[in-house]
Amino acid sequence: MANVFKVMSQLKRFFETQEIGYASEGEEVLWGTVYGELTNWQWVIRFCGQSNGIVSLRAGCPVKMPAERRAAVAEYLMRANWDLNFGNFEMDWTDGEVNFRTSIPASANGVSIKAMTDLFYAPCGMMNHYLPGVLAVALANECPAKAAAAASAARLVPRPEIGAAEGIAASGPLAEVPNDSVDETVADKTTRLDRLFGREN
Repeated sequence: MANVFKVMSQLKRFFETQEIGYASEGEEVLWGTVYGELTNWQWVIRFCGQSNGIVSLRAGCPVKMPAERRAAVAEYLMRANWDLNFGNFEMDWTDGEVNFRTSIPASANGVSIKAMTDLFYAPCGMMNHYLPGVLAVALANECPAKAAAAASAARLVPRPEIGAAEGIAASGPLAEVPNDSVDETVADKTTRLDRLFGREN
């Protein structure tokens, strides 16, 4: 059975190492703000004690969907989900809140660095990539199928030039995923950009 104190301590060390600001809420919740290219949004990490334990992170869209456009937004989100391998979009039908959620299992040893990295950075990349389509469908009456096709096609374009990740910073001063190696190769940096832009997903 995963120990909540151990898991949350690992998560805190991870965020501190990555220079990602966070706040605590009780023993099982951490939260913070991501500063993206288009807007800022909040993320919340929660430890759930079922079975061995699950760690779940939600990155929330800063705008709630209008009631009359929720069906169209839901179609857009489902089309987006079809292309994803890790994590998913979800919407609260009651108030129109949209989140991107990732979850990882915890064991008696807690959670690994790789799992924590995927848990945090996938929502950053996915929310940043798909948010324009969400807002276009919700606020500009864009066709959800057309918006989803455009978002999907954009994920297949050549990866950005090295250094193009500026502005997709996670909480605090971090602008891209730090690498432990001092002599970072172009391949290493490309891998980090892929993670930030969600291209590994």
